[in-house]
Amino acid sequence: MARLDRTLAINEATVTINTMETQARQGQGIKNAAYKTVQRNLRASVPFAESVKKELVAAMEKDKADEETIKIHLVQGEADLAIRSRARELATSTKLVVVVANDADYCLGPEIKWLLRPWGSRYIQYDIPTCLDKVALSRAQYQALGVVSHTDYSFNLPRLGIATNIKIIKAISD
Repeated sequence: MARLDRTLAINEATVTINTMETQARQGQGIKNAAYKTVQRNLRASVPFAESVKKELVAAMEKDKADEETIKIHLVQGEADLAIRSRARELATSTKLVVVVANDADYCLGPEIKWLLRPWGSRYIQYDIPTCLDKVALSRAQYQALGVVSHTDYSFNLPRLGIATNIKIIKAISD
């Protein structure tokens, strides 16, 4: 299955690149969506095999100085639920929970205090309680905003922007 997915991704990237080349030769503009299609398919064409993940985990565990500093958990499939569950466990044991992720919906859980998001070669640190204070939202309102705004999979309230969503949610009490 992975080999088929990889082949499909390479084929789609190749077709898109050829189309872009033709458009460039004809002096036509190239739409941003074409670049995104190529980027997405090139990323999908590079397999991240289970053996490679295990080697990475072994290297990270070998380098960590303190057993309590870094915990590495491998999960099958979508990791959101497993990470949220583990973060909840750690939060109840008075551990500071820091999530490093490109995926913004991690910070919706009440146990997440900080979120580190990659930004180029650096990380942006979000202190979630401070962010909530700045936008004047409670944790419950923030979670509702995450549901109605664009998350991983869907726009749950189509055609409404973030400002409209915030106004609606602020009008609703906890």
